Amino acid sequence: MINQYVLLNLLIPLVIKFFIPDGRFGSLTIVVDFIILPIGLLIMNILLVNNKVCSSFTMSCLFMLVGLLLGNLMGYFMWGVRSNHLLNPDGETITIIKTLVIYSVIFSIGSMLIGKIFSWIAPFFIKK
Repeated sequence: MINQYVLLNLLIPLVIKFFIPDGRFGSLTIVVDFIILPIGLLIMNILLVNNKVCSSFTMSCLFMLVGLLLGNLMGYFMWGVRSNHLLNPDGETITIIKTLVIYSVIFSIGSMLIGKIFSWIAPFFIKK
């Protein structure tokens, strides 16, 4: 059975990318891709770890990475199908997709590292 956090981390980016697949919405697409979706998933994962739904923040960040990458792939696929350039993209589209993939990886790994550092430092600040 698939856990709740795995399903949420995989489905949320896919559903959002299905409805906002390409640049026809202009800056809304960029804001969703770079700010709203990653930060929303990060907040969701923090809440799921705090509520004991999932036990490992690292695993939830890995599933967040997979979900973001699948969402980027879905967005590219939807753009290609709608514009008939799936197998022949222009240079600008390739640059945008590469930037999204690199940003997703950096954001997920950075979140994982910050979570690990916080889990090591937090016991020193908690009074007994």
